[in-house]
Amino acid sequence: MHKLNYAGGATSSVVSLAAQQAFPPWDDIVDVLPTAICVVDADGAVIRYNRRAAELWGCEPQNAETRLFDEAVKTFPSGGDVQPPGESPVAQVLRTGQAVRDLESVMERPDGTRIALLSTIEPVFDASGSLVGAVSSFQDITARKHTESRLAAIVASSDDAIVSKTLEGIITSWNAGATRIFGYEAGEIIGQPITRLIPEEMHPEETHILAQLRRGERIDHYETIRVRKDGTPVNVSLTVSPMYDAAGRVIGASKIARDITERKRAEERQKALVDELNHRVKNTLATVQALAAQTIRGEGLSKEILDVFNARLLALSKAHDQLSREAWQHADLRSVIASVFAPYESSRVSLEGENVLVAPKVALTLTMVLHELATNAAKYGALSVPEGTLALTWHVASDSESRRLFLNWQEANGPPVAEPKRRGFGTRLIDRAISGEMEGRSVLQFTPTGVRCHMEIPLFPSR
Repeated sequence: MHKLNYAGGATSSVVSLAAQQAFPPWDDIVDVLPTAICVVDADGAVIRYNRRAAELWGCEPQNAETRLFDEAVKTFPSGGDVQPPGESPVAQVLRTGQAVRDLESVMERPDGTRIALLSTIEPVFDASGSLVGAVSSFQDITARKHTESRLAAIVASSDDAIVSKTLEGIITSWNAGATRIFGYEAGEIIGQPITRLIPEEMHPEETHILAQLRRGERIDHYETIRVRKDGTPVNVSLTVSPMYDAAGRVIGASKIARDITERKRAEERQKALVDELNHRVKNTLATVQALAAQTIRGEGLSKEILDVFNARLLALSKAHDQLSREAWQHADLRSVIASVFAPYESSRVSLEGENVLVAPKVALTLTMVLHELATNAAKYGALSVPEGTLALTWHVASDSESRRLFLNWQEANGPPVAEPKRRGFGTRLIDRAISGEMEGRSVLQFTPTGVRCHMEIPLFPSR
């Protein structure tokens, strides 16, 4: 028990008289505290209180003998009925001499309004050990309780499973979303091990998760498989967060599980369609290749023409392969560029730029354009001689309409070049693909130091 002297106590001898005189009187200090303070005598009569107490009560005792809780203020246990004065927490402390701490209750004020309180009531004893009264400190937690109620309503109505568990993996709470996903009612699963929801062969996964939680680590959007009450598997995305006590120790975990079964099925259907599309595209390209070979040979054209055509077709096929791996959603720019230059000596080719995702249409167009430039460089330009080099740099910038990709092609140390007298296939391809199809711009220059090409295109064209 705490022996408190509510009237004050001996002043410490180490505190100077000047320091004592500099402070306001004790009653003035107590009066401005944000926490409500009330002192009652052994009979429960209010004998002292501060300003905050009167504000929370919504009234003031009429005289020193008034038993405020008997006459003006009604208190309720959280969710319970009004307490008779003789059963109030203050009366309990005065009767037993035992403190009551961190008690949540509801108080109804004279005007009928109610507020939620968090109270601590300490007994007061005189020097002989006799109970002479009690000191009550209390604060308004109405806003906090409203927030808790809103959060509880959100948890209760969530479509996701929201579950809490101990560090031993025992379930301690279970919402309606968890019942919908897993089939168990709260009464039959709370107190059970979380492993009831986990396939037996995946139990080591839970051991790993619990170890992470003990270290205070969070698990975000972890996709895995769980088991419903009827034994059927369910694909879920888990977010697991550690829960802490007031001392900052990890005491358990909250887990949010989202049913992603339909999403997984949709992904599988999409993959099957993309695989079929890829298969058909490859068959089509093989057919085109065969037709081209027969046509070129039948017309008596040179094998070199067939080799050039096959090389272009192969470049296009590689771009299709990469897009298929990404389900034709986007392509990795660096991988697109690297695949074009894979046949060339890496020490003579410099590729430098940030890695970004580009639209499928951009990936295919860039593959064809860069293939043409690289082929010409290998035949007539910088890559046709041992000392020649090629540098391709790129960066992304944003304007008011879109994010745009800027590429610069620069050959050096190659044979002298001059502007061709007529536009070849490569020149027409670059102009038509970049300026026409890609809504971009391109500038191709044949300078004495080597071929230069500047290209500017949107990462995701509008058409």
